[in-house]
Amino acid sequence: MIRRLHPWELSDVIPIAREFHGVAQLGGEFDEANFMAHLNRFRMDGRLYAVGSYIEDRLVGALVGILAPHFMCRIFLAQELFWYVMPEHRAGSESLRMVKDFEAWARERKAFACIMATFHNADPDQRLPAVFERLGFPAIETHHFKPL
Repeated sequence: MIRRLHPWELSDVIPIAREFHGVAQLGGEFDEANFMAHLNRFRMDGRLYAVGSYIEDRLVGALVGILAPHFMCRIFLAQELFWYVMPEHRAGSESLRMVKDFEAWARERKAFACIMATFHNADPDQRLPAVFERLGFPAIETHHFKPL
C-alpha cells in the first residue's frame, strides 16, 4: 500500500533516505538533522511531497520531492529528491504507483513538468531508464559527478 506521509511521519523516512544515500554514493556522511531540517522547511513552504510504500505498518520505500521555481522562466517543476524502495520489496507495482502519485501531485499544483533521476550506483542493472521511458519521462540530460 502507498500513502502520502503526514508531517509527524516524516522522520520515518530517515532509514530509507540513509540507505539510498549509501547506495547512491553521493559523498559525505548522511546527516539526519540536516535532512529533517530541509524536509521541514519544504513542508512549511508548502512545497514538499512525501509518499511511503508500506507492508503492513512498516515503511519499506519512499519518494520525496519538491515543487521548485525554474530559475530561467516563470514555471514550476516537480523535482524528485529521492525515490528508494528496499531491494527485498521491489517486486510489484507499488514503486511505480509512487511515481504516478508524485506526477498527480505535481499536476494538482500546476507544475510544468516532473523530473525524476536515476543514480547509476543505485541502479547497477540500468533498469530505470527504460521504466521512466515507459512512464513518459524521456531522458533529457546526463549529470557527471566529480568529488572534490
